[in-house]
Amino acid sequence: AGGVVPCRVEPAMAHWPPPLAVPPGLDEEDAPDAFLCPITQTLMRTPALVTSTGRTFERSAFEQWIRERGTDPLDTSTG
Repeated sequence: AGGVVPCRVEPAMAHWPPPLAVPPGLDEEDAPDAFLCPITQTLMRTPALVTSTGRTFERSAFEQWIRERGTDPLDTSTG
């Protein structure tokens, strides 16, 4: 209960939009919290929405987290 359901999408089948254009002068200190990845605390340029939780992460950071840990980054019940 509450675990991460594995989902594998073959890279050739995945469709990602291009990275977001970040306005000049916008940095981590000035950006709204919703623009920051909860894992890296940096501006998200390729955000990925986790539909089961409604949370958004930087795609590469989320993929690495799942590969290494296999859990939801914000799930505190496994720590």
